Formats: sequence, C-alpha cells, structure tokens
Amino acid sequence: MCRPTELIVHIDRISQNFREVCRIVGDPYLVVPVVKSNAYGHGSVEVSKELIKAGAQHLAVSLTKEGLELRRAGIDIPIVVLGGSFPGEAREIVGRELTCVVSTYSMAEALEEAAAAARSVAIIHIKVETGLGRLGVLPEDVIPFVDSFNKKPFIAVEGICSTFSSVADKELSEKQLHIFEEAADEAERVCQRPLLRHIAHTGGLLCGLNRPRWLVRPGIMLYGYTRGLPYDRIDLNPCLSWKTEVFKVQAYPVGHPIGYGGRYKTKEGSRIALLPVGFSDGLLRSYMGKGEVLVFGQRVPFAGRSSMDWTTIDVGSIPEVQSGDEVVLLGEQGKESITADEMADRAGTNIDEILISIGKRVPRKYAG
Repeated sequence: MCRPTELIVHIDRISQNFREVCRIVGDPYLVVPVVKSNAYGHGSVEVSKELIKAGAQHLAVSLTKEGLELRRAGIDIPIVVLGGSFPGEAREIVGRELTCVVSTYSMAEALEEAAAAARSVAIIHIKVETGLGRLGVLPEDVIPFVDSFNKKPFIAVEGICSTFSSVADKELSEKQLHIFEEAADEAERVCQRPLLRHIAHTGGLLCGLNRPRWLVRPGIMLYGYTRGLPYDRIDLNPCLSWKTEVFKVQAYPVGHPIGYGGRYKTKEGSRIALLPVGFSDGLLRSYMGKGEVLVFGQRVPFAGRSSMDWTTIDVGSIPEVQSGDEVVLLGEQGKESITADEMADRAGTNIDEILISIGKRVPRKYAG
C-alpha cells in the first residue's frame, strides 16, 4: 500500500517527439536532447535510455552531477555538460568522459591537469557570450582563449556554442547569430579544423534560427511543449499525467473556513474533498486559488491554501465523489485536459518550473 499520488510518464511520446525533431532537423546526429533537471521532471535515466533507443547519439545536461548520474546508470554515449562546471569536478569529468563546456581559464587549467594525470584527453566545447550576459567568453577574447588550448596537449576543442537571449526579439537573435558565427569562424581558424557549432534550443529551432549542419539542443519540446511558440510544422504531445485520489469527502456548515488562514469559506452545497498532495510534491502555491483539477471528467476548483502534504477541492457540484476516486492534476480525464501551459499561465510562471517542480517523492511510472 502506498500514497496514490503519482506521475505517469508516457515514455513512447518522448520518443515520438524526438523523432519529430529529427525530421525537422534532417539528421539525428545533429539533435542533442537536453535531459537536465531530471529530464524536466520526467526522470533523466529512463528518458535518456528511451531516447537512445529512438536514435539519440549524444545527450546534454546542465550539471556535472547530472552527467555522472547517467554514467552510473550505464549510459555511455557522449554527454555534454552545458552549465558552468567547477575546477573541483575536473577529475570526475575526465574520468567519466564527460564533454565540458568551458568559458574560464581556471576550468581549462583544471581539466588539463586532470587529463594529464589520467593520461587521457578532455573533450571540451567553448562557450561564447553573444548577448545573454551569463556564461561565455567575450567575442573579442575568443582568439586568445582558443589559442591557449593549442598549448594544452591533454585538451581537445570539439565544439563552440552560445545561447539565445530571446527568440521573440528577432533583431537581437539575428545579432547574436552574427556574433556567434564570427566567433566560430575565428575559433576554427585558430584550431585549424571545423568545430561542432550549437546555439539553437527549442525556441531557436521553431523560429528558424538554426543553420544547416549545426547541432540543435531541444529541451522542453521533447516533453511536448513549445512555450507558446507556433509549431504547425511539427507534431508534439505532452508526456506527463499527474494523478492522485480522494482521501476523504467532508460536508461542513456554510461559512466554515478551509485551509491555513481560513480564506476559503464553504458555501451552500459545498463538499470538501481532501487530496494527498501538496507543495512538498511541487504543486505550486501560486497555482492555488486559480487552478483546477479534473474529477469524473469535470473541472473542480481548489478550496483554500494547500499545505505541504494536503490539498482541498470543493466537489459540491459532483455529489457522487467519494474516497478513492481518481483526481487528475495534470493530463487528461474524459474529454477534459489540463496542460502545463495552462498551469503555468494561471500560476504566473513558465512551463519549465511547473514540470521540474514536481518532486522526486512523487513516484514516476512509465507507460507506453
């Protein structure tokens, strides 16, 4: 017996979404699926294995720790660590053959030292700052930075990359592309060989901001979402269903307070159903009071503030609801559905936060 709150991951849909991305890009090798943040809440190990079955030839994560988790799970294809790795992680990066994105001399020195000690070669991609103002070597510093690796025999520069600031700003995006292309051309002249280039994520791909033969880093679109961008050329399907069950149903007198602070008061005909899910599971408090759940294929509002472990809804409009009945927080039930797009809009956040906030204490079950 266990708490009935769970995530259903439709793993076959992730494969379908990946194949759709490959169809648009034209070559599976150029598609580098992003499985950071526990594969956007879907389970990084299981998702990665499914993507490899579907033809993925490399993966991307944000943290060294995430790459190591995949290695320990037996995943041996190239893994690019996109985030800023730290010098103290160099030995594990080299030892586990992770590809590190580098933008500082200190990280380069640490990788050179670790690779020399291991009699190995550290594979790296260089990050260029083109307009996001975060990680990255400034364009005017690219030549000396790249040239420094010609003096490091235990480091091999494989690629060069950057990140778009806002694909909605076409002028800015085109400017970033121009800066990146110039920097990549200069890097290749210094290295005297072609480098793998990548800048486009989901938004960059959907807005036509990629170049032929460049790598693409799809993230949220693998899981069925596009952050509102048009995608008439591609068929994507959300991959998560978040479900629980009614723990009990209680009728209270009219005006009875429900939840912390007592902001919600029962009305004539109110029946309060208690659900074993709360903000410790990732149900955002900003969504309470604005969101709904599905019961018997009908939309039902939340009633009062959620707590860490419990949430209440008012099922007065559905008199047959009783303990054990299914409740859908995210996904489909009958002819109704609640998407992460809707949840994000009502909570005043983005889809990414909705998905990655669903905690690991909510068990994932894989279907399809």
